[in-house]
Amino acid sequence: MAEQTNVAVIKKSPEAILATELEKLKPQLTAALPRSMDADRFARVVMTEVRKNPKLLECTPLSFFAAVFTAAQIGLEIGSHLGEAFVVPFKNNRKGTMEATLITGYKGIVKLVWDSEMVVSLAERVVRARDHIEYRQGDAEAIVHEPYVPPVELLAKLAEGKALTAEEKAALDPGPAIAYYCIIETKGGGRRRAFLWRNEAVEHRDRFARGLRDDSVWVTDFDAMALKTVVRKAAKLAPRAVERPSLQRAIALDELAEAGVSQDLALPIEVSSATEGGVSVASFQRAEVVSAENDAKEKRS
Repeated sequence: MAEQTNVAVIKKSPEAILATELEKLKPQLTAALPRSMDADRFARVVMTEVRKNPKLLECTPLSFFAAVFTAAQIGLEIGSHLGEAFVVPFKNNRKGTMEATLITGYKGIVKLVWDSEMVVSLAERVVRARDHIEYRQGDAEAIVHEPYVPPVELLAKLAEGKALTAEEKAALDPGPAIAYYCIIETKGGGRRRAFLWRNEAVEHRDRFARGLRDDSVWVTDFDAMALKTVVRKAAKLAPRAVERPSLQRAIALDELAEAGVSQDLALPIEVSSATEGGVSVASFQRAEVVSAENDAKEKRS
């Protein structure tokens, strides 16, 4: 007599495989995150971003988890909802693989600067065409910025809900962005300033942005990227005490990503140990046996 067993092999979705692996690494994620951040929430946010951008599932698991755990160690939440950090897929033409890259958001840099006990205040602003702006350098360096205020009578008319003419509506508009600046004040009264005219921000984008596409953040949110550039520049000029290791690392990784240079992110030791030296999946696209049963039996004599 012989018994034939048919094994049911079901291919789990790449998203399900990732969710399973992320759940396995939850203890290591908890250890990597600052006490103020929750691992469950962090993992949910990661999965939300994957659903928004399925191309992340085409990345090598090693690069993806390295980017996720690096963000956790720095203390930045991944995702567009907060704008602190983003994991973006990029094609590594040399290796012929898709790899995940960690990009620090404008709000992430600001958050890390504020985390320093040395910082008293931080101001980052967009200057509009109708604003009054003075940028002085030298011994009496200063940035004087007076935002445009529409005529009082026009504001009153608007508050009363009265209809506005085309000319009046135009008078409410402060105009397009023409400059960006950041001022960081530290304990002891020290100040560090960074200033960029819009054309300088454009030059910076054209020099460093990799393959501008319609969905590039430099296209969809130019002002935020320009602000991140000046905040980053001001933070680098501030006393070393302001540049905590997490901020230094975030800035360095962001500059590498911007220049199109590989970040060479590595898994934390505790993650490598938990996965015997690497991520426990070779690919998010693999098939996985999720059930096996004797669904047919044949007897032969």
